[in-house]
Amino acid sequence: MDLGDSAQNKRTGPPLSFVEVFKADSRKDNGTYYRLDLTAKDRLPIKNIKDHFIQSIGAISVFQYDKRSGSLLRFVEVFNGDTRVDNGTYYRLDLTAEGGVVTKKYQAIVLDRDYFNLISFTPLEH
Repeated sequence: MDLGDSAQNKRTGPPLSFVEVFKADSRKDNGTYYRLDLTAKDRLPIKNIKDHFIQSIGAISVFQYDKRSGSLLRFVEVFNGDTRVDNGTYYRLDLTAEGGVVTKKYQAIVLDRDYFNLISFTPLEH
């Protein structure tokens, strides 16, 4: 199937995620040709943030951070996040963790490629 100029269609970055088609038309000329104007983005919000799988990734990120830093944080919950696919799935998670009697907000970036690898773990500004 020919999808147009191969140089123009060559992937140069992470794959995009489909959002919506906002305009479409077609024409018949030795086959049917479709033209779609659409919106796409490279990150998708996590729809069910309370999902056990997502909460588990948050807990793993706190565990890995504690192991690397010597901290004694305790995971509380993931309250926001999104994903991006690029040679694995990147999870950007906003979460809360307790350190003693203080609960703080953090952002963890975790790569899921055969196993979970903590890329970064930083405090969120208030």
